[in-house]
Amino acid sequence: MEKEEFEALTTDDLFRKAVMKGFADIRDQFIAVNTRLSSQDAAIAQNTALTQTVNEETKAVREFMSDGATAAKFFCRLAKGWRFLLKWVFVPFCVPFGMIYAVGYYRAHGSFPTWIIAVAKALGW
Repeated sequence: MEKEEFEALTTDDLFRKAVMKGFADIRDQFIAVNTRLSSQDAAIAQNTALTQTVNEETKAVREFMSDGATAAKFFCRLAKGWRFLLKWVFVPFCVPFGMIYAVGYYRAHGSFPTWIIAVAKALGW
């Protein structure tokens, strides 16, 4: 480099202009970031409003589904209880004692009880 070019770059005016240009570039970038963040804030506010609208519109459906889920749980538990009664109470106790009762009733009266005949017909025997 020549001495004149080196001295020209070190003068206060050129240095001040270079610094001011750097600050102007930084300010422009800051404004661009600020603009982008402001537009994101607007988009977030719009999404929040839309989400609240969807929440209000689907409230009845969500309540219906929660009630439906509660009803489904109730009937599943009822079915489980029914299976328990059939498997562990009716078959091991009621059927054998019912047969013993039917045989005793037949020996005493000469015919089976009418409710046993109705159960046999219902089961297709």
